[in-house]
Formats: sequence, structure tokens, C-alpha cells
Amino acid sequence: MTRSFLGQQCILEYFASQLQDLNPDISDAVFEELKNTLLLFIKDAKSYNECLSIFTEKLGSTSPLDMLKTVIDTDVTSRTEIETSSSDSSSDTSNTVSQSGRKRARPWNSEEDKRLLAGILRNGTDN
Repeated sequence: MTRSFLGQQCILEYFASQLQDLNPDISDAVFEELKNTLLLFIKDAKSYNECLSIFTEKLGSTSPLDMLKTVIDTDVTSRTEIETSSSDSSSDTSNTVSQSGRKRARPWNSEEDKRLLAGILRNGTDN
């Protein structure tokens, strides 16, 4: 049984773009193989361990696959607040005004990034 997500194509393109960032000289054939491997992992048609060995052999890095696994495993229905570190809330940069006169927003933390990507994966970009 395979799974399907509304935003799987968007998320696939996002993670596939990381392949070229990690190896700018990647061949088209290897790129397509790794992209297809990501898709099969998203659909649960290929196990994480199978994909892991392919990524290790073809790319020498598993970071896109690892992050994708984290995104898939992220609970987007959780109502818990994402806590900011004390350095974020007391930082001078959170209240800094830029040259344009606009207050700088706090940058997203990695947990917020994961929840956003997981939400896009499950709900697509139109919802």
C-alpha cells in the first residue's frame, strides 16, 4: 500500500533542489534516480534503509533523505507551542529596526521549518 500526500510534488521539488546544492556536478541520470528514490520514499514504496544505501552510494550524503524523513514523521496536528530559546526572546536582534525602518522579525527555528514543510506535504500549497 502506498501513501499519497497533496503536496508531495512540491516537497519533492524542494528536496530534489538540495541534491544539486550538495553536488553541483551531479549527472542528470543520478539526479533523476535520487529524485525518484525520494518520491518512492514519500509514497512509502521504498523503505528508509533502501533509500539510505542509494543516497550513500550515489550522493555520498543522506541529508536530504534524513530531513525528508523528519518532515514525514512530523506531527502537524500538534497544538503545542514551538518554544523559542531564551537567547531568541532576549536577543537585541529581535527588536532591531532595519535601515528601512521596519522591525526585523525573529528568524524561524528548525522545528518551525519542519512543521511548515510537513504541512505543505500533507495539505499542499493551496490550502
